[in-house]
Parts: sequence; structure tokens; C-alpha cells
Amino acid sequence: MAVVAGIPALVLIWLVTAVVRAATSDDPLARGPREVPCAEALEFGGARLPTGAYDTRCTVEV
Repeated sequence: MAVVAGIPALVLIWLVTAVVRAATSDDPLARGPREVPCAEALEFGGARLPTGAYDTRCTVEV
């Protein structure tokens, strides 16, 4: 019986957490640019990081 009563409580906690995170986030759907390894960013277009390149920072937009 306690398990059945606990399920709505867990759903409510999850819902409140999701609303608070969405309200306080600059990017609630996480669709903005994010940093990734450059190999991952370049492989989308079939490219590779040039030989000897270092200290690279790449971002992708989802």
C-alpha cells in the first residue's frame, strides 16, 4: 500500500524539480551551443582535425 501511495509523491517531486530547473535555466531544453571534443564536432561533416593542431575548443549547436 505504501508503494502505491509513494508513486504519486515521486511523480510530484519529479514534476516540481523539472519546473524549477526550467524556470531557472538560461537554456531549459539544452539546445544551445555546448563544448565537445573537436574530433566529434568535425566528424559530423567528415572532416578531421589538422595534423599538429592542439589546444582546440569546439562547440556544437544541437
